[in-house]
Amino acid sequence: MANSPGIDQAKEKIILDAAQKRFGHFGLAKTTMTEIAADVGMSKASLYYYYPDKEHLFLAVIEQEMDEFIKALTAMIGEEEPASKKLKQYTSIRHEYFRRLISLAKLGEHTLSAMKASMDVFKQNLEKQEKELIRRIFQEGIKNGEFESFNAKAYADLFVATMQGLRVSVIHKKTLSETKEEDYQLAEQYQKQITAIFLKSISK
Repeated sequence: MANSPGIDQAKEKIILDAAQKRFGHFGLAKTTMTEIAADVGMSKASLYYYYPDKEHLFLAVIEQEMDEFIKALTAMIGEEEPASKKLKQYTSIRHEYFRRLISLAKLGEHTLSAMKASMDVFKQNLEKQEKELIRRIFQEGIKNGEFESFNAKAYADLFVATMQGLRVSVIHKKTLSETKEEDYQLAEQYQKQITAIFLKSISK
């Protein structure tokens, strides 16, 4: 989010939610600042006070999505559930998160290329947080006797990298606009299968 002096945080949240809906329905390329301004009942000039262009607004939406994803994972990990169930829930939550990201960005590959540096920073930050959360799940399973003893950090790094590789191998073979329902289903199937393999290898 902008977090600049004088910024109305409540209004900014309304803008981000409206932009999220627009990007999710029409994609990045086919959404305009004029449409988003109209959705929240403000002038285009006022919207530019919060975000200088559509690309900065899109990045703010991506950041909000990432924050919501991490909050969902953190809340799930805090529940009184077996570690194995939490790892399976992580797989489902992660799949839905990336599905929403692809929907937000569809039809905007050229624009996304121009924002590669900023997107890479988001990805690195997200990966770091994901690995820590998975480490906590593994460590919890070891502590309560559900899992064998192993290096939780090393396994978390491997697990997250494997999830990323599976998604890329299925979905990123195509352009965003070509991604279809069967691609999402295949990616989810692979991720569930690899999660089952991990659990089988570490469970007592």
